[in-house]
Amino acid sequence: VTLTSDTTGADIYYTTDGTTPTISGGTKYSSAISVTATQTIKAIAVKSGMIPSSVQEFAYTITPGA
Repeated sequence: VTLTSDTTGADIYYTTDGTTPTISGGTKYSSAISVTATQTIKAIAVKSGMIPSSVQEFAYTITPGA
């Protein structure tokens, strides 16, 4: 999964455990996230001098092949 922000220079922080991401309570995004099991990714974009974005939530469901 690739995360991007329309705000140039913003950092993205994310979680995969259902908690709300923050600068101190999230992982700073630096490369694509591998999703190998059903999970939810929550992410925010943060830039100095600006209000952090709202939390975005992305749910992925892995269905085994038939």
